[in-house]
Amino acid sequence: MWWGLMKRALLVSLAAAAILLSSCSPSDQERADKTAREAGREIKREAEHASEQLKHGVEELDRKAGPKLDQAGREIKEESRRAAEKVKDRADHIQGKDRSDPPPPDR
Repeated sequence: MWWGLMKRALLVSLAAAAILLSSCSPSDQERADKTAREAGREIKREAEHASEQLKHGVEELDRKAGPKLDQAGREIKEESRRAAEKVKDRADHIQGKDRSDPPPPDR
């Protein structure tokens, strides 16, 4: 698709250069201008089409990946909570505390 755009842009450039470098009759110049305008419109249509395809691709990716990313985030959060709990339990064990003991009073 992008190659087509580049090819058309090159053709438009070459047509414009040919007009400038050669002595053309007014009808030749008009025909070349018309061809250049048509090529420009075609390039614009292809660019708009590519933009729409990209937009739909992003929307589809968001639709498919969004829930999976949300789930992964929840799983990471839960794993982090469990890991923190294990670290706290281990620290309490090292300090000789039992988790069933009531917490010390606030001072």
